[in-house]
Amino acid sequence: MMKILHYSAVLFLILFLLSGRTLCQDIIYKTDGTVMSIDVVSIDGGTIIYKLPGDVSGKLYYLGISVIDSLKDASLGGVTFPKQDVTVGRIKRNYIGTDLYNTMFRNVNLSFERLSPSGNTSFSVELLINLNPENFWGVNEYWKFTHNFYMYYDPFYFFTKFGFTYYPFNFSLNNIGAIRPYLGASLLLGQIRKEEWTIDYYEVHYSKKFAAVISWTIGTKIYLANGFAIRADLEVSVIPFLVFNSPEVGIEIGF
Repeated sequence: MMKILHYSAVLFLILFLLSGRTLCQDIIYKTDGTVMSIDVVSIDGGTIIYKLPGDVSGKLYYLGISVIDSLKDASLGGVTFPKQDVTVGRIKRNYIGTDLYNTMFRNVNLSFERLSPSGNTSFSVELLINLNPENFWGVNEYWKFTHNFYMYYDPFYFFTKFGFTYYPFNFSLNNIGAIRPYLGASLLLGQIRKEEWTIDYYEVHYSKKFAAVISWTIGTKIYLANGFAIRADLEVSVIPFLVFNSPEVGIEIGF
């Protein structure tokens, strides 16, 4: 019986010493929810220098206070590390814009884009009107491109464009970067002019024809402010294939 009591007393003493050692450890609560039991050596500026409990090698570890929510020090008690709130700007969800490149060729246009709540997609609608005379064929007048390849949508009377845009790298409305590349697809519905000759081929006239175009776009936007952006892209038609094509450089104002 005495031997059992003796062993029990020894076991109780060992457990008491171990528990005391545990209670003397420091505990760190990180901002991501992680809890660490450590032995703090010192706090140097914004860095905590510590050892791992039971590590007899004497190796030191370093941890920045930016990732620490609080520290429970065995001798000092609880220590908190307040964080400074960082204000993140948010870009606007609605944008009205115009393409300056098309405007140079008297193809006036006005677009409206609305970003989704997540900021990674958007829907847009745009109206393009050609103010050039019927016998004007855009850049074909200057550089003699084939009549099956039109730049700046020439020849046309008007197009209404419905577009879907995908922003693959920025998945929120937070203004965390000035550059936002994008991909897009559009459906254009409108009227184009068709060149027709008289029977004797001495006189030409033009008729209006309905046109539907599916196009693909790749480009980027540069946000100079939360409500102002410059965009540059290249739009090429998929159906009909590579017929209506337009490099674009424009501005957008958000609200």
